[in-house]
Amino acid sequence: MPRNLRRIATLAAGTTLAAASALALAAPAQAAPVTPAPGLECETSIQHDIKYGFANCTDVTGGHVWRVHVICGWAPDQYTEWLATGIGSRVGAGRECPACSSGVGGVEIQLQ
Repeated sequence: MPRNLRRIATLAAGTTLAAASALALAAPAQAAPVTPAPGLECETSIQHDIKYGFANCTDVTGGHVWRVHVICGWAPDQYTEWLATGIGSRVGAGRECPACSSGVGGVEIQLQ
């Protein structure tokens, strides 16, 4: 193999190995506060190792109907059932992305 091609192949292999190592060592994301609507306070989290997106919401004012939208890379997005909450209730819900996905790209709260 010519010397230049060998250097390119070695560089490409090293770059691929470094990227794979960084993904393998990535820690799960911390919970992030989200405010989808006045009176509904939510925290979202992502567990990258199992491709799972989750939201935990507290209904401060009551009367909200909402669901969790999990954004999946390279696969269809996932949605929970619609949830109706009352004043003071705290509800958590989440979904797992399909095995063929590249992982969870984000978690959103959708209001009805």
